[in-house]
Amino acid sequence: MKNGFIIFAVVLIIISAGAVHAETDPCYDAVKQGKYQDAIDVCTKQINISADEKTITASYRNRGIAYLAKGNPDLAIADFDIAIKRDGSDAAAYSNRGVAYMSKKQYFLATADLDKAIELNPKDDVSYRNRGAVYMGKGQPDQAIADFNKAIELDPKSDEAYNDLGVAYLGKNKVDLAMAAFDKAIELNPKNDEPYRNRGAAHMAAGRFDAAKADLGKATELDPSDNRAYYNMACLYSLQKNVKESCSWLQKAVDKGYDNWDHIKQDSDLENIRQAECYQKIVKEK
Repeated sequence: MKNGFIIFAVVLIIISAGAVHAETDPCYDAVKQGKYQDAIDVCTKQINISADEKTITASYRNRGIAYLAKGNPDLAIADFDIAIKRDGSDAAAYSNRGVAYMSKKQYFLATADLDKAIELNPKDDVSYRNRGAVYMGKGQPDQAIADFNKAIELDPKSDEAYNDLGVAYLGKNKVDLAMAAFDKAIELNPKNDEPYRNRGAAHMAAGRFDAAKADLGKATELDPSDNRAYYNMACLYSLQKNVKESCSWLQKAVDKGYDNWDHIKQDSDLENIRQAECYQKIVKEK
């Protein structure tokens, strides 16, 4: 697994604990419900017609969160900039702007924002998780582990934080510690596919292919749309020199939307199928 078998998911918690909201705020409610286009429309209306300064500031922040969730980090950053300019103590605006910068791989800016968010609200486990994800992006797993452990200290029931911790440990090739973290994540939330997929990779790292297949199969069962589990299964079968099954799972991953073609072409886990006709057909013209 020399080429990054685990794909570390950027932590994106839409509503950060740093935010304080009015009892009735349709902009916030739409974001919380995941109705992001509705949120953008409602927040824009509130920005344009509200006479309350706090409502306007919150609307910029929440519209930024909606833009970020819809994959528009530049628009999100513009809104977070305004929210922060209007209220420099808005920890949630700093935290989410940090996530937006992280999505653009602007890690220096992301770290600075998340540092500020934690300074303003040191009890927000989300900001620690997000900063840990930034450290993973920067190739600093030790710092990431420290942040994920802090997030767990603040919220011991966070299966996501245990999953993140397991990924960080696996990045340092500490398979036993990674397995323990994934086990805990699954214990806390057996319906989350992420730790199953990642525990499957940990089993692969230890050469336990049957256990890996079971976990990756469970991950696809829990979330049939997660193309990373299909890709990982393709790698597993390639390592076992089962060309037909490997190509089949790789095709499924592509069909599900996996499109990191540079990774596919360079991943050493797929070396055993590289010359196969089925592999050549998949990567043709990519």
